[in-house]
Amino acid sequence: MMRKAALLTIVLVSLSSCRRDTKGYEDPTPPAPSKLRLEAVNEGADLKLTWTPSEGADKYRVYCDGFLRWEGKDTTHTLRGEDGVCDSVSVTALRGANESWHTTRYLIPWYAALWMESDGISSTPWVRIDFRIPSARKVSDADIDISRPKTGYFLLCDEASYRCGGMEVRDVSSATGLGTADMEFAFSPRGSFDYLAPPTGNYRTVESLDVVPGYSYSLFFWADLTSDGYGSMDSNDYFGILYFSSFRYEDSERTTYSTYLEIYIQNNVKGLRWVTPYWF
Repeated sequence: MMRKAALLTIVLVSLSSCRRDTKGYEDPTPPAPSKLRLEAVNEGADLKLTWTPSEGADKYRVYCDGFLRWEGKDTTHTLRGEDGVCDSVSVTALRGANESWHTTRYLIPWYAALWMESDGISSTPWVRIDFRIPSARKVSDADIDISRPKTGYFLLCDEASYRCGGMEVRDVSSATGLGTADMEFAFSPRGSFDYLAPPTGNYRTVESLDVVPGYSYSLFFWADLTSDGYGSMDSNDYFGILYFSSFRYEDSERTTYSTYLEIYIQNNVKGLRWVTPYWF
């Protein structure tokens, strides 16, 4: 009987000890950073990340597409576009060797696709992009409204239409006498800029395409808000890529054409010049 009582005492003491350990247990892993904010800086070339401190964290890590880019004690860090653009960025908190879950934001561009056909001057299609939604659609001359907010127009014109000097991409201000829309398009060849759109001084509202049927072409574009900060790269603007494929002329005089147009817009962070299309 005394042996049973002793055993019962040992069990009760053990259970009491377990309860105390559980109650006093502290998870060594800090909570993930919260309120992650992204901001385009340095004329859209770089991305500034800012977050709320995590309780008990010693330092933080910043990742680009899952690869570590930075580690430190600050609650802000700027990723440079010239070091490589990202499809996603994330931040973690560390306490010693214990790392939190990732707080992630995605930068994958908005996408639209249009089949473009020209039948000469009478039916050269315009592309209207409304950046408020965003949305992209083909429209006619009669549908152009330069007063429409956060909206711009451009067209791919051939030699027969709008007195183009060959195959060109033109903003509405360079193709008609209607004036400048709320968003003005300017274009730049992709060249060696990879997926970081070029800085100011590299864009024109008219850009020629050295067309060879069957080949593909891509251009950067800068959609500049003309009613605020016009002419400067700022958080009112958008950057993207136009990708033309399956291009062909429909007649020997090269007065009509058809092509598949893909449009990529960096709309996750306004003013950011990082654009990575799906065929990246």
